[in-house]
Amino acid sequence: MRNKKQFSETYNYKSIFTGEYVMAHQWIGEVLVDRKAQKEKVALPHKYWVDNEEWAKVLKLQIQQAAKLIRKYSEEAVTKVVRQKHWIYSLMPKFVIEDIEKEQKLIDLRQNTAIAVEVSNPEVFEQRKTVKKSLMGKLNGKT
Repeated sequence: MRNKKQFSETYNYKSIFTGEYVMAHQWIGEVLVDRKAQKEKVALPHKYWVDNEEWAKVLKLQIQQAAKLIRKYSEEAVTKVVRQKHWIYSLMPKFVIEDIEKEQKLIDLRQNTAIAVEVSNPEVFEQRKTVKKSLMGKLNGKT
């Protein structure tokens, strides 16, 4: 059994309700439910995911949608959109998914440009290291 108070690779987000470490899609669900409750000016009951059927359903729906989006896009893209756009209360609207898609494209672009390509110096002639088995190679005696 895992220690819920200890950070790990998969459980790397701290729950805003329990203080335990949870997975990314669980954290996103909690944040969105909390925002929705604040918007509606409702105080969430203690352990609402167990005791309150209405809020438990909302939480479950958001967690499922977050997991689905994390499978399609990256965890980084989904969490970044949720953190940047404080007015988002759900992951269901099309414009939110489009924002996540845009963010994923930016992340992919940054990762592709970050790869350094080693280029040799054009001023220096380097002899070919592999010998071709062609007619010229045979004539030069390098077979």
